[in-house]
Amino acid sequence: MARRILGTRATIAASSALLIASGLVACGSDTDDAAPQGAYGAPATEQAEETTAGTEDGQATEATEVRVSGFEFTPSSVTVSVGDTVTWVFDDGQIPHNVVSRDSSPEEFRSPTIREDSWSFTFSEPGEYSYFCSIHPQMTGTVIVEE
Repeated sequence: MARRILGTRATIAASSALLIASGLVACGSDTDDAAPQGAYGAPATEQAEETTAGTEDGQATEATEVRVSGFEFTPSSVTVSVGDTVTWVFDDGQIPHNVVSRDSSPEEFRSPTIREDSWSFTFSEPGEYSYFCSIHPQMTGTVIVEE
């Protein structure tokens, strides 16, 4: 009887460990594009910056930065003009993130999974672009592109 109880406990412990490991692997997955609404994560400590960058034809375009830190996009919403570029600066230590447009966005975009670097997208269509991190879907943001 004691052996049967110990065997059952060992089976439960092994099953629990397997479930936890599966959950950790799923957390790092880059394939789940469903993003429930929510607001989790610590506040980001750095604010976004806007700078003016030149183009080859001499026209100035706005370059807007969004920080990816503290499990947040900061600022969570930016407004730019058609032709402007938004650069996401990934600065959350060794925690990987990405930027993925939602299906309702006028144009699709998807960054690679990044730990510490930056990624940019130039918006050519006006509209509201909702996006999220597919690894941490509670991380959401919006880019509003005006004419």
